[in-house]
Amino acid sequence: MFTEQDVRKILENITDPETGGNVASVGKFSITLNGGNVGVILDMPGQVTKSWEQNFKAKCINEIQKGTGDVHISLAKFTITGAVVVSTPQKLSVLQVVKTCDMLANLNIKISGVVENMSYFFDGASGSRTYVFGTGGAQDISRLTGAPFLGDIRIDPEICQTSERRDPTIGNTDLLKAYDRITENMLASVTEGCAM
Repeated sequence: MFTEQDVRKILENITDPETGGNVASVGKFSITLNGGNVGVILDMPGQVTKSWEQNFKAKCINEIQKGTGDVHISLAKFTITGAVVVSTPQKLSVLQVVKTCDMLANLNIKISGVVENMSYFFDGASGSRTYVFGTGGAQDISRLTGAPFLGDIRIDPEICQTSERRDPTIGNTDLLKAYDRITENMLASVTEGCAM
């Protein structure tokens, strides 16, 4: 059986063939699986994935595309605390995310919450909001699934700039409050789910 250190070393050395970047970000207390390449890790030999589940149970965050593909179904073989789904307010995005929610329900995976991304564009000069993709899409998903609405994130150039620099530091206090609110709501939802 592999130790936690063995699994960490394996994960640190898996790269995305398209970008050359790491598939996993390995931190001190958690591992974040990045993007659709989670399948690379799920295809590792059984002994490694068994060690993965034992060593990182309740310590792993998976970021995967919306949809109902092999990666989503493969992840269901692990113990999953819950899923947070993210959608823009746009109707097409909502339809795709609802399909994902249906699949999660069929796999008995709890939806811990819904986040709305790109909710609106805020014009700092005029103080007005422009709803580029419509309104209320994530709230509709929340009502349909019974999952809590965790919050929304507006379109803001600072998010793009900090992402491009790979620097998670955001100076805008309104954005920080939005991320904090989503995090607090998500933790409350997951904690509530664990207490049941």
